[in-house]
Order: sequence, then C-alpha cells, then structure tokens
Amino acid sequence: MKWLLMRLWGPVSVAMSPRSEALIVVWTRDFWDALVFAVRTLVGGKTFFIRHNPPSVRRRRGLGGFGEGILARTAVVIVHSQWLAEQTESSARKVRVADHPPYSVSRDLVQSGKRDEPPGSCAVVGFVGSLRPDKGVADLKLISEASSSEWILMYMGPADESGLSKLRAELSPREVRALNAGSTPTDGELAQGLKSCSLVVAPYRGVTVSGSINLAFAVGCPVVGYDSRGVRDILAHSSRLSGPKELGEAIDSFLREPWDAFTRTYEEGSLAAEESWARVLGELA
Repeated sequence: MKWLLMRLWGPVSVAMSPRSEALIVVWTRDFWDALVFAVRTLVGGKTFFIRHNPPSVRRRRGLGGFGEGILARTAVVIVHSQWLAEQTESSARKVRVADHPPYSVSRDLVQSGKRDEPPGSCAVVGFVGSLRPDKGVADLKLISEASSSEWILMYMGPADESGLSKLRAELSPREVRALNAGSTPTDGELAQGLKSCSLVVAPYRGVTVSGSINLAFAVGCPVVGYDSRGVRDILAHSSRLSGPKELGEAIDSFLREPWDAFTRTYEEGSLAAEESWARVLGELA
C-alpha cells in the first residue's frame, strides 16, 4: 500500500512545481504519469515531452501509449531530427527539434585510467541492448559467420541464463562474454564495458535515434551498424552497412585498419545539442 501511494503521489509532486518552470518529461512509465503531466500542461504549466519513437514509426501499446498520445496533444513535443518531426506533426500539438545530447556522465566515467585490455591478443566486439528481434540479435550469428577475424563478443544488456546460453550456442565456437553476468548493467559498468571494446556492432534496423550508438559515441568506442535513417546523422558512411554479411566483413576491415566511425567529434555533438536546446527552450520561454 505504501508503494502504491508513493507511486501515485510521485508524478503529482513533480507536476506541482511552479507552472512557469519548464518540466521536461524524458519518459513516462505508465498512463498515470502521462495523465498527470498532461493535466499540468492544461492548467498552464510549461511542459516539454521528449518523444523518442513517434507512433507513425514505432507505436507504444496499451494504456501507456494512450497516455503518451494525450501528453503529446497537450505538451510541446521535442524530437531529435527533422525526419522525426515530420513523422510526429500529425499526432502532436507542437513539435520542435533539438539534438540528442551526448552522454557526458558516461564520458566522465571513462576519462581516467587506461583502456581495459582483454586477456591475450583477441579483440572484443561489443553488443549493447536486450536480446530482442528489433535489436538485431538474430543477425549476430550471421555476422559472426561472415567475419573471419578472431574476436570475442561482449554482451552488454539484461538477459537470463537461458538467453545467454542460446546466444553462446548460436555463436559457437566464438566466445561470448556477458557484462555483469547478463543482468542490467549500471551506467558505470556499461561505460567501462564499452571502454574494453575495440568496436561495437549495432545491427538495429528500425531505430529512430539510437541511444546505444550515442552512448558509444560519448565514450569514444567506434561502431558499425546498419544503414538506417535513425543513425545517418551520427555514423559515417563507412560504418553503415546493408546486411549481416557486410557487417561481418566490416568488422574484419576495421580490426585490420580502424577508421573514424562518427561524423563529428564529441565536442561538436555537445555544442550542437547545447545550441539547439537553448534555441528551442528560448523560443518557447
């Protein structure tokens, strides 16, 4: 009962902040969150809702999705690309574009100390995310088979033992390691895991703006991934491939002779985010 009362009161206490102060809603856990923040907006509160996946691209189901729809119709919706703005206009009251901020906290976590080298001379290729179809987990076997280089796959995400066992069986005889035994890693563990990788493979076909790729960008870990609309603003052309065979071959090429995976430096990305957020929030002050 205590947990339920706190769960109900939490969003209300946040929504009771002065209406002139900007409330930036990064994510809604459920319908109640969205409803409370929508009511705050209707009574004159300045509310911004960051919509990572517009319904025209990837619809959130159930009451949570319904609540997000209500919030989008009341608050100012912020998306991270002009393409996403075009996909969002029909389902939102007002839409603005601001760059995805780089993960400065994760970058700070890896600034000190040396890069963690794996035992022996074998390279480490990272994979970030749940073992879900939309993350491209089914392609990992094909990617591994297309690569002739020796490397270890570092899995960084939540997974039970059966999921990890299946992944290891599919990639055998290639070694698969799991960060923190496959449980959900903390920010620090994920940053350090990325620090130990020579490269991250991102076989995501339907991403809008990839948090995993942006995280790798922040800590300076190169990425190769599929050529999808959601990653073209950050991944260089040489790091965007068309399928698992090409991705496996790209791993070989990169391990032989690395290249700049990103289209801009961390400093350029940070400045672009700072300027675009200042413009959007200033315009709507």
